[in-house]
Formats: sequence, C-alpha cells, structure tokens
Amino acid sequence: MPKSFLEYLIMKYLYSISLSLFNVFSFAQVPWPQNVSKYSCIDSTTIEMRYEFKYKNHHTQKEYNEDVRVVQIGKTVVKEYSEALFFYDSLATEYSKLGKDVPSIQTAPYPCESFIQKREKIIDVKYRLLMNIGTLCYQTKQPRFAWNYSSDDGINILGYNCNKATTIFAGREYVAWYTLEVPIHYGPFKFWGLSGLIVRIEEKNGMYVWNLLRLSSKSKGIYVYKYDNEQECSEEMANRTITRMMSNPLAFEMSNTDIPIYSYKNGKLIPIPMEGKEEAYEPIELQ
Repeated sequence: MPKSFLEYLIMKYLYSISLSLFNVFSFAQVPWPQNVSKYSCIDSTTIEMRYEFKYKNHHTQKEYNEDVRVVQIGKTVVKEYSEALFFYDSLATEYSKLGKDVPSIQTAPYPCESFIQKREKIIDVKYRLLMNIGTLCYQTKQPRFAWNYSSDDGINILGYNCNKATTIFAGREYVAWYTLEVPIHYGPFKFWGLSGLIVRIEEKNGMYVWNLLRLSSKSKGIYVYKYDNEQECSEEMANRTITRMMSNPLAFEMSNTDIPIYSYKNGKLIPIPMEGKEEAYEPIELQ
C-alpha cells in the first residue's frame, strides 16, 4: 500500500494517465479530437458518397479496424475523410465552447484526409499522428490506374448492376465492382478512372475493403480545417514517420512527448522502458 494518502492519489492519477494511453496504443493510430473552428471553404459538392472501410494494419491481424469514409466531389476538388474523426472533432469544438472535457475517440478511424486537385493532378494529404503529436501535411501525385475490364457476368449490389475491373496499385492487386448507372469517375481512397461509380473495391488478400453505403446529391461546402501542430513535409518523410509510429507507437509517443508512462504492479508504479514493443505493420502502399 502507498505510504500516504497523497502518494496514493499521485499514483492513482499517474496510473489513470497510463491506462488511457494504453487504450490509445491498443488502436495504434488514434489521434486526439481537435477544435476545428478554423477552416476555409474551397468548393461545394455535386455529389457525396459514404463508404464502409474495413482495414488491417498487417495481414496477420485477425479483426478488421473499421471506419466510414466520406468522398465529396466538387467542381475542382475531391475530398476524402473519416466520418468518425470529423464527428469527434465536431464534439470537441462544441465541448470546448462549454468548457467541458472532450470525449476520447472510441473507434479506430483511418486518420488521413486527402484533397485531389483535379486540374493539377496532385493530392494534398493531411495525416494525423496519434494523440496530439502533430499532423503531417504533404503532396503526392494523383496516380494513373490501368484498369483491366472483365468479361465476367455482372452482379447486383445495392440495386446497381455492377461490372468487374481489376488493377494493380502500389504493390497491391485490387478488384472493383462499378456501375455505369452512376457516371462518377472517382471512388474511395485514390481510386478513379473507371467508367462509372465504384460500389465495392477490395484488396486481393482482403486487407482493405470499401463498400458503398449511400449517395447524396445535396450541395454542401467542402472545407479545409486547420489542425494543431501541422507539419509540412515530403511524402517520403511522412511515410517514414508513419511507419515508425505504427511499428512502435509507445516508443514513438515517448520520443515525441514528455509524458512518462507507467504500469501498476504489486502496489507500485513501474516506468515502462522507452524502447516500447514492436508491432507488425505494413502500409497500404507497398511501393
């Protein structure tokens, strides 16, 4: 038992911090919600799609992480972002006005949002690191896809007659089902260039799966939000940082913040070694 009530309170406080951090690390990617009161409107939607997104951080992972990705298609910009992350950001913005504690994120959203600049054929990316360590901001070229159209019989998905196409992108093979009934050439993530809307697309080994949930033609603004600790960097530097974070989130956090992390064992707080624990991780883009 602790020698004094004050020592007990300190230990309980430190343990609660450590426990909350372990909850974060169990998801590996989860950032903290942010106040999104600083923003600018850059376009308006002509159509909006919502996709269920199931993904794994490594092919040996048994259960999927899940997110809902929103794709907003405007006249000059196509934005894709996490619906769950935006929901918690919105809560954080409102709670901060009321002086309330911001609730922690209870899901494992894919913490990346992208803006395809149609005319320039480039993509502006914002990738939010775990906790509030920072947001990586970088540019990449919009990829060109060599789609192979299949002569197989089509299938019906969500009431749409869909045809099959395959492609290889960044070291992975994908199978897509698209419909000519909706002449939209953009889909989730970076996929585009098919003759119709992508209704379903999945990586050949099942690591990444997107399923269309619904369409909306209601016009709304497309916004760019200003996050805390935004860091301009190259795509190569961003990829190295993300890999380092995902491969060892505990060591990554401890190298970027001054918050000590403890475990509670036999009535004592034991500091956790800075080397952390290696996690299996492979990025969505292998090349």
